[in-house]
Amino acid sequence: QFALVLPAEPSYLLKEAVRETRVLAALDSFQKTEIKLETAADKLLEAHDLAEQGNTTAAAMQVQQYSTDIANLVSDVRQLPSEEREKAVTAIIDTKGEDLKILKSLGAPPQPKETATASPVDSASPEKTEEKVGTPAPSDVAEEPALPPLPPAEPETPLPEEPKSEDHAKSEVAAATPAAAQENLENTVSTATTEALTKLGEAVLEVQQEKESAAILQKLDDLQKIEVNGKPLVNVRVSKNSIIIKTNGAVISINGSNTSETGASQSAVPPPSLATPGLLP
Repeated sequence: QFALVLPAEPSYLLKEAVRETRVLAALDSFQKTEIKLETAADKLLEAHDLAEQGNTTAAAMQVQQYSTDIANLVSDVRQLPSEEREKAVTAIIDTKGEDLKILKSLGAPPQPKETATASPVDSASPEKTEEKVGTPAPSDVAEEPALPPLPPAEPETPLPEEPKSEDHAKSEVAAATPAAAQENLENTVSTATTEALTKLGEAVLEVQQEKESAAILQKLDDLQKIEVNGKPLVNVRVSKNSIIIKTNGAVISINGSNTSETGASQSAVPPPSLATPGLLP
Protein backbone atom coordinates (compact mmCIF):
# COMPACT_ATOMS: atom_id res chain seq x y z
CA GLN A 1 0.00 0.00 0.00
CA PHE A 2 3.06 2.28 0.28
CA ALA A 3 4.21 1.63 -3.29
CA LEU A 4 2.66 4.87 -4.58
CA VAL A 5 3.82 7.03 -1.67
CA LEU A 6 6.57 9.44 -2.75
CA PRO A 7 8.96 11.70 -0.80
CA ALA A 8 7.43 14.96 0.50
CA GLU A 9 4.14 13.16 1.21
CA PRO A 10 3.27 12.94 4.92
CA SER A 11 3.02 9.14 4.92
CA TYR A 12 6.53 8.71 3.45
CA LEU A 13 8.03 8.81 6.93
CA LEU A 14 5.85 5.85 7.82
CA LYS A 15 7.02 4.09 4.66
CA GLU A 16 10.64 4.55 5.73
CA ALA A 17 9.87 3.30 9.23
CA VAL A 18 8.32 0.13 7.80
CA ARG A 19 11.46 -0.44 5.74
CA GLU A 20 13.70 -0.12 8.78
CA THR A 21 11.47 -2.44 10.79
CA ARG A 22 11.68 -5.11 8.08
CA VAL A 23 15.49 -4.97 8.17
CA LEU A 24 15.54 -5.28 11.96
CA ALA A 25 13.14 -8.23 11.79
CA ALA A 26 15.21 -10.13 9.19
CA LEU A 27 15.99 -13.69 10.22
CA ASP A 28 19.52 -13.80 8.80
CA SER A 29 22.10 -11.76 6.88
CA PHE A 30 20.89 -12.98 3.48
CA GLN A 31 17.29 -11.95 4.15
CA LYS A 32 18.56 -8.61 5.37
CA THR A 33 20.50 -8.21 2.12
CA GLU A 34 17.38 -8.99 0.07
CA ILE A 35 15.33 -6.42 1.97
CA LYS A 36 17.99 -3.73 1.52
CA LEU A 37 18.20 -4.50 -2.19
CA GLU A 38 14.42 -4.19 -2.46
CA THR A 39 14.53 -0.85 -0.66
CA ALA A 40 17.27 0.48 -2.94
CA ALA A 41 15.29 -0.62 -6.01
CA ASP A 42 12.22 1.14 -4.61
CA LYS A 43 14.23 4.38 -4.45
CA LEU A 44 14.85 4.11 -8.20
CA LEU A 45 11.16 3.50 -8.88
CA GLU A 46 10.33 6.57 -6.78
CA ALA A 47 12.88 8.56 -8.79
CA HIS A 48 11.24 7.38 -12.01
CA ASP A 49 7.77 8.43 -10.80
CA LEU A 50 9.08 11.82 -9.66
CA ALA A 51 10.76 12.40 -13.02
CA GLU A 52 7.51 11.49 -14.79
CA GLN A 53 5.79 14.20 -12.72
CA GLY A 54 8.44 16.72 -13.76
CA ASN A 55 10.10 16.89 -10.34
CA THR A 56 13.63 16.17 -11.59
CA THR A 57 15.27 17.71 -8.52
CA ALA A 58 13.57 15.25 -6.15
CA ALA A 59 14.25 12.43 -8.63
CA ALA A 60 17.98 13.19 -8.54
CA MET A 61 17.89 13.06 -4.73
CA GLN A 62 16.32 9.59 -4.81
CA VAL A 63 18.94 8.37 -7.30
CA GLN A 64 21.65 9.66 -4.99
CA GLN A 65 19.99 7.86 -2.08
CA TYR A 66 19.95 4.66 -4.13
CA SER A 67 23.69 5.00 -4.76
CA THR A 68 24.33 5.52 -1.04
CA ASP A 69 22.17 2.54 -0.09
CA ILE A 70 24.02 0.24 -2.52
CA ALA A 71 27.41 1.44 -1.30
CA ASN A 72 26.45 0.79 2.33
CA LEU A 73 24.98 -2.60 1.44
CA VAL A 74 28.11 -3.76 -0.40
CA SER A 75 30.27 -2.61 2.51
CA ASP A 76 28.15 -4.72 4.87
CA VAL A 77 28.25 -7.71 2.51
CA ARG A 78 32.05 -7.60 2.32
CA GLN A 79 32.17 -8.11 6.08
CA LEU A 80 30.21 -11.38 5.91
CA PRO A 81 31.81 -14.84 6.11
CA SER A 82 32.95 -16.27 2.78
CA GLU A 83 29.94 -18.48 1.97
CA GLU A 84 27.39 -15.87 3.03
CA ARG A 85 29.24 -13.19 1.08
CA GLU A 86 29.14 -15.24 -2.12
CA LYS A 87 25.40 -15.76 -1.75
CA ALA A 88 24.79 -12.06 -1.06
CA VAL A 89 26.88 -10.93 -4.05
CA THR A 90 24.86 -13.29 -6.25
CA ALA A 91 21.66 -11.63 -5.00
CA ILE A 92 23.07 -8.17 -5.82
CA ILE A 93 23.86 -9.23 -9.38
CA ASP A 94 20.30 -10.60 -9.71
CA THR A 95 18.80 -7.14 -9.12
CA LYS A 96 21.35 -5.15 -11.12
CA GLY A 97 19.68 -5.70 -14.50
CA GLU A 98 16.42 -3.99 -13.53
CA ASP A 99 18.32 -1.25 -11.70
CA LEU A 100 20.38 -0.49 -14.81
CA LYS A 101 17.25 -0.35 -16.97
CA ILE A 102 15.66 2.27 -14.71
CA LEU A 103 18.88 4.26 -14.47
CA LYS A 104 19.20 4.24 -18.25
CA SER A 105 15.66 5.56 -18.68
CA LEU A 106 16.24 8.25 -16.06
CA GLY A 107 19.48 9.35 -17.69
CA ALA A 108 17.94 9.76 -21.13
CA PRO A 109 16.95 13.32 -22.15
CA PRO A 110 13.16 13.80 -22.14
CA GLN A 111 11.45 13.47 -25.50
CA PRO A 112 9.74 16.66 -26.75
CA LYS A 113 5.98 16.46 -26.61
CA GLU A 114 4.07 16.66 -29.87
CA THR A 115 1.93 19.76 -30.29
CA ALA A 116 -1.18 19.93 -32.45
CA THR A 117 -0.84 22.24 -35.45
CA ALA A 118 -3.77 24.40 -36.49
CA SER A 119 -5.23 23.61 -39.88
CA PRO A 120 -5.02 26.40 -42.47
CA VAL A 121 -8.10 28.59 -42.74
CA ASP A 122 -10.31 27.69 -45.67
CA SER A 123 -10.58 30.58 -48.11
CA ALA A 124 -14.23 29.67 -48.64
CA SER A 125 -15.12 29.73 -44.94
CA PRO A 126 -18.46 31.27 -43.84
CA GLU A 127 -16.64 34.31 -42.43
CA LYS A 128 -14.96 34.99 -45.74
CA THR A 129 -18.22 34.46 -47.66
CA GLU A 130 -20.11 36.78 -45.35
CA GLU A 131 -17.42 39.41 -45.76
CA LYS A 132 -17.63 39.18 -49.54
CA VAL A 133 -21.45 39.33 -49.66
CA GLY A 134 -22.11 41.91 -46.97
CA THR A 135 -19.39 44.43 -47.80
CA PRO A 136 -20.61 47.17 -50.19
CA ALA A 137 -18.56 48.22 -53.18
CA PRO A 138 -16.17 51.14 -52.61
CA SER A 139 -18.19 53.32 -55.03
CA ASP A 140 -21.36 52.96 -52.91
CA VAL A 141 -19.71 54.30 -49.74
CA ALA A 142 -20.02 58.03 -49.13
CA GLU A 143 -16.70 59.73 -48.56
CA GLU A 144 -16.26 61.32 -45.16
CA PRO A 145 -14.28 64.51 -44.65
CA ALA A 146 -10.72 63.97 -43.52
CA LEU A 147 -10.02 64.66 -39.86
CA PRO A 148 -7.41 67.23 -38.87
CA PRO A 149 -4.02 65.74 -37.88
CA LEU A 150 -3.46 65.12 -34.19
CA PRO A 151 -0.85 67.18 -32.35
CA PRO A 152 2.44 65.39 -31.68
CA ALA A 153 2.38 63.36 -28.48
CA GLU A 154 4.55 64.50 -25.62
CA PRO A 155 7.38 62.07 -24.72
CA GLU A 156 6.47 59.85 -21.76
CA THR A 157 8.65 59.88 -18.71
CA PRO A 158 9.60 56.26 -17.83
CA LEU A 159 8.33 55.17 -14.45
CA PRO A 160 10.88 53.85 -11.93
CA GLU A 161 10.93 50.02 -11.71
CA GLU A 162 9.35 48.64 -8.60
CA PRO A 163 11.49 46.21 -6.57
CA LYS A 164 10.61 42.59 -7.34
CA SER A 165 8.84 40.71 -4.63
CA GLU A 166 10.38 37.57 -3.14
CA ASP A 167 7.69 35.39 -4.74
CA HIS A 168 8.33 36.95 -8.14
CA ALA A 169 12.08 36.38 -7.82
CA LYS A 170 11.48 32.75 -6.87
CA SER A 171 9.19 32.25 -9.86
CA GLU A 172 11.85 33.63 -12.21
CA VAL A 173 14.45 31.27 -10.74
CA ALA A 174 12.06 28.31 -11.03
CA ALA A 175 11.33 29.17 -14.65
CA ALA A 176 15.06 29.28 -15.44
CA THR A 177 16.02 26.00 -13.76
CA PRO A 178 14.16 23.09 -15.48
CA ALA A 179 17.00 22.55 -17.96
CA ALA A 180 19.59 22.76 -15.19
CA ALA A 181 17.57 20.35 -13.04
CA GLN A 182 17.37 17.85 -15.93
CA GLU A 183 21.11 18.13 -16.50
CA ASN A 184 21.71 17.57 -12.80
CA LEU A 185 19.51 14.44 -12.91
CA GLU A 186 21.42 13.04 -15.89
CA ASN A 187 24.77 13.68 -14.18
CA THR A 188 23.53 12.11 -10.95
CA VAL A 189 22.33 9.02 -12.82
CA SER A 190 25.68 8.67 -14.60
CA THR A 191 27.58 8.93 -11.31
CA ALA A 192 25.24 6.54 -9.50
CA THR A 193 25.57 3.96 -12.29
CA THR A 194 29.36 4.09 -12.15
CA GLU A 195 29.48 3.94 -8.35
CA ALA A 196 27.02 1.03 -8.11
CA LEU A 197 28.87 -1.03 -10.72
CA THR A 198 32.21 -0.20 -9.11
CA LYS A 199 31.02 -1.42 -5.71
CA LEU A 200 29.60 -4.55 -7.31
CA GLY A 201 32.87 -5.18 -9.16
CA GLU A 202 34.90 -4.84 -5.97
CA ALA A 203 32.66 -7.35 -4.18
CA VAL A 204 32.82 -9.81 -7.11
CA LEU A 205 36.60 -9.54 -7.33
CA GLU A 206 36.98 -10.13 -3.61
CA VAL A 207 34.98 -13.36 -3.83
CA GLN A 208 36.84 -14.51 -6.94
CA GLN A 209 40.23 -13.94 -5.33
CA GLU A 210 39.27 -16.30 -2.52
CA LYS A 211 37.85 -18.99 -4.78
CA GLU A 212 36.30 -19.25 -8.22
CA SER A 213 32.53 -18.91 -7.90
CA ALA A 214 30.63 -20.60 -10.72
CA ALA A 215 27.35 -19.13 -9.41
CA ILE A 216 28.64 -15.55 -9.63
CA LEU A 217 30.08 -16.08 -13.10
CA GLN A 218 26.76 -17.48 -14.27
CA LYS A 219 24.89 -14.48 -12.87
CA LEU A 220 27.29 -12.10 -14.60
CA ASP A 221 26.78 -13.97 -17.85
CA ASP A 222 23.00 -13.65 -17.43
CA LEU A 223 23.40 -9.92 -16.72
CA GLN A 224 25.26 -9.43 -20.00
CA LYS A 225 22.37 -10.98 -21.93
CA ILE A 226 19.97 -8.21 -20.89
CA GLU A 227 19.53 -5.77 -23.78
CA VAL A 228 17.83 -2.41 -24.31
CA ASN A 229 17.14 -1.33 -27.89
CA GLY A 230 19.22 -4.23 -29.16
CA LYS A 231 22.31 -3.32 -27.13
CA PRO A 232 23.58 -5.00 -23.95
CA LEU A 233 23.20 -2.98 -20.77
CA VAL A 234 26.62 -4.01 -19.55
CA ASN A 235 29.68 -5.97 -20.62
CA VAL A 236 31.87 -7.67 -18.03
CA ARG A 237 35.29 -9.27 -18.23
CA VAL A 238 36.49 -11.11 -15.15
CA SER A 239 39.82 -12.65 -14.23
CA LYS A 240 41.09 -13.72 -10.84
CA ASN A 241 42.95 -10.43 -10.33
CA SER A 242 40.84 -7.90 -12.23
CA ILE A 243 37.40 -7.06 -13.49
CA ILE A 244 36.49 -4.70 -16.33
CA ILE A 245 32.94 -3.38 -16.71
CA LYS A 246 31.65 -1.38 -19.66
CA THR A 247 28.34 0.48 -19.65
CA ASN A 248 26.98 3.64 -21.29
CA GLY A 249 30.31 4.32 -22.97
CA ALA A 250 32.29 4.22 -19.71
CA VAL A 251 34.88 1.58 -18.86
CA ILE A 252 35.45 0.70 -15.19
CA SER A 253 38.64 -1.22 -14.48
CA ILE A 254 39.16 -2.77 -11.04
CA ASN A 255 42.48 -4.39 -10.24
CA GLY A 256 42.85 -5.45 -6.63
CA SER A 257 42.46 -2.28 -4.57
CA ASN A 258 42.81 0.02 -7.59
CA THR A 259 39.81 1.30 -9.54
CA SER A 260 39.88 3.48 -12.63
CA GLU A 261 37.31 4.79 -15.08
CA THR A 262 37.91 5.87 -18.65
CA GLY A 263 35.75 7.15 -21.47
CA ALA A 264 34.73 4.95 -24.36
CA SER A 265 37.07 6.80 -26.72
CA GLN A 266 40.13 5.96 -24.65
CA SER A 267 42.01 2.70 -25.08
CA ALA A 268 43.55 2.34 -21.63
CA VAL A 269 41.84 -1.02 -21.24
CA PRO A 270 40.76 -3.68 -23.74
CA PRO A 271 37.14 -3.47 -24.94
CA PRO A 272 35.12 -5.74 -22.64
CA SER A 273 32.69 -6.57 -25.45
CA LEU A 274 35.46 -8.54 -27.15
CA ALA A 275 36.16 -10.63 -24.09
CA THR A 276 34.73 -14.03 -23.40
CA PRO A 277 32.36 -13.79 -20.38
CA GLY A 278 33.50 -15.58 -17.29
CA LEU A 279 36.72 -16.21 -15.48
CA LEU A 280 39.76 -15.76 -17.67
CA PRO A 281 43.01 -17.66 -17.09
